Amino acid sequence: MVSDGEMSKPGFSNYIIERYTGFGGSPVSGTPTDMLEFPNVRKRWSASHADTRAHRLLECVGPIGLRDEGALADDADKLKAALAGVDVAEAFIPAVTSGQI
Repeated sequence: MVSDGEMSKPGFSNYIIERYTGFGGSPVSGTPTDMLEFPNVRKRWSASHADTRAHRLLECVGPIGLRDEGALADDADKLKAALAGVDVAEAFIPAVTSGQI
């Protein structure tokens, strides 16, 4: 089973800020703690997310709404392109859970 994964996004907390209205929060700099034990992953992640190293502690600050209806379609198109010519049983796009927000 293949997923485009959270690693293609700047972390789900920042992803929510980019995709939905109604959320705000204070930026918190640093490396996600689950990467501290994996310096090679941390190095690759930091290089690919240099402009989004600050993560946010989110809170609901207003009505929640979709910012860009085409963004999900773009994600799906990218995943389909990546899977072109590859034999997989299933593929999916992950979503943030309400508990994480």
